[in-house]
Amino acid sequence: MSDQRKLLNKKTVLIAALLSGIVSAAYACPDLGHSLSYSFCRQISLAGAPGILIAAVVSMALLGGAHGGGPLAMLLIIAAPINFLLYLGLAVAGRAVWKMLKKRSDEST
Repeated sequence: MSDQRKLLNKKTVLIAALLSGIVSAAYACPDLGHSLSYSFCRQISLAGAPGILIAAVVSMALLGGAHGGGPLAMLLIIAAPINFLLYLGLAVAGRAVWKMLKKRSDEST
């Protein structure tokens, strides 16, 4: 049985885009105050921390600032595509590893 499925398909791209949007939007959520939604938003926003950190580095490079601070909207605009690419890369890598392991187990049986 030859499995020629692509590592990157529309479903993977859609899921990565959805996750990126949700995680980036969760950073604006803590302004609601200390409640259940704050705790929930904080946990979701932690998944986007790599994108925010990279966005801070990019903003330092573009603006020549001494720190990665800046308007939250600017960081989120930079972080959303970065998170998208990170999630897309993780999905492609995961599918490749899964395909390799599945092929290896089929050969051993």
